[in-house]
Amino acid sequence: MGTLFPALKTLLGPTSKIFYLTAKTVGKASAEDAIKLLQEKGLIIKSITLTSKEKICPNELKCNPIECQFAKGHYDRINDALLNSLSMDFLIREG
Repeated sequence: MGTLFPALKTLLGPTSKIFYLTAKTVGKASAEDAIKLLQEKGLIIKSITLTSKEKICPNELKCNPIECQFAKGHYDRINDALLNSLSMDFLIREG
């Protein structure tokens, strides 16, 4: 919240987008929790969390179409999935 709140305050000015990048899962979870808390308090904001396919895949196999059924056609579907996610008001990712 300490990093995210000052960035969100800039939305009152000329800024219309914030990109919060973190390499650690703890940082990602902290940012997601902060946004969720602020939304519960009335903040209206659109947020999206991008996670690498290696971390989000439910299989522990190597990420290639020969060994993993989810990797097959990944690059055929990714562009449509990203465009679809940008048109949504919110995304829910479980797991």
